[in-house]
Amino acid sequence: MNREDVKTCPKCGALISANLPRCRQCKAYLHGTELEGFLLEHLLPARLAASPGTGIFMLIIMGYFALMVMFAGPLSALSLSTFSAAELGSTWSPGIFAGEYWRFVSSSLAHGGVVHIAFNLWALTIAGPVVEEAFDRKKMMLLFGISGILSMAVSYVVYVELLGHTIHQSVGASGAISGLIGGAFVVARRMGPAGRQIEHAMWRWTVFMLVFGFVAPGVDNAAHVGGWLIGAGMALVMPVGLTQTVAAQRALSVATFGLLGLVIASVALMLMHLKGFPASLENDAEPITILGMVVKPGAEWDYSDQVTSIRDCQDALDAANKSGTVTDAQLYSCELALRINPSPSIYRATAHLEEARGNTARADTLRRVAARLVHSPR
Repeated sequence: MNREDVKTCPKCGALISANLPRCRQCKAYLHGTELEGFLLEHLLPARLAASPGTGIFMLIIMGYFALMVMFAGPLSALSLSTFSAAELGSTWSPGIFAGEYWRFVSSSLAHGGVVHIAFNLWALTIAGPVVEEAFDRKKMMLLFGISGILSMAVSYVVYVELLGHTIHQSVGASGAISGLIGGAFVVARRMGPAGRQIEHAMWRWTVFMLVFGFVAPGVDNAAHVGGWLIGAGMALVMPVGLTQTVAAQRALSVATFGLLGLVIASVALMLMHLKGFPASLENDAEPITILGMVVKPGAEWDYSDQVTSIRDCQDALDAANKSGTVTDAQLYSCELALRINPSPSIYRATAHLEEARGNTARADTLRRVAARLVHSPR
């Protein structure tokens, strides 16, 4: 036997095999860090143990959706408004202009309603286990997470930087799932005849994704195609099968926990952004709909929060200019107004109040956003 084929436990030196999750002698976890072993063996529900990487992301996506509904209200489970989605982590271009890059992460997990999340979870249960079995749970999780984040970045670059849509919003795990489909398609081809059935299934999903994207309104085709290409590219370079060495398993485990840490940090930044502000509007001019049916009609425009917030900001600006001082309430009125109505004039008004309060860095940021929004068709 080649000496390199002999594997030993790094803790006690006992002989081990690549398929063995724990050392039989010292019980050291061999498929990653001890934290990973604890998570899989004690915290993950038993029904998700067959495909743990898929199960973990299902729990994350459902947990994030529950958080959105908790803040935006029960009706938001049917359909989130533009305002609610922006406040709760969508790829919202005015926020990106202001440096809120955490949105590329949060938007890849958030969803616009129950139909949206149900469809994506269904697709995840189909494509996720295929990629997980072909590689392993950690490589599947990295492929899913990286495809999702980068697909949102691709969407932003295509629609905002290339096509000039300065008001752009996107939300959902579809880009990440497209990455799984692309990854599963590539790995099936690498398997040869044994993967022919998977290859055909993933090809059907790819065609469906493309056709659906061009037929249905509001679909982020750039995120779908970008996610597919990123997942396929990762699947081309990742070694197929279970990682053979303990050191490589632990390196993948650290990378996976780094990805999960990025998710947690992005959620924390979303909550910090939301702090003190509503996640939904009581008199929103935008109706709540599901599958084309209006569940709650929008408020009459002249009496909507969209219009009221603009008036409140203008009153706050007039009062501040008259008195020469800026109160917290006045600044809040304009900050809320720009979140509801991302227009250059409101950004400039808020920048004026921030500068009067001595917050020059924030004022400069708001003016940069206003400059980017000047040519917006909105």
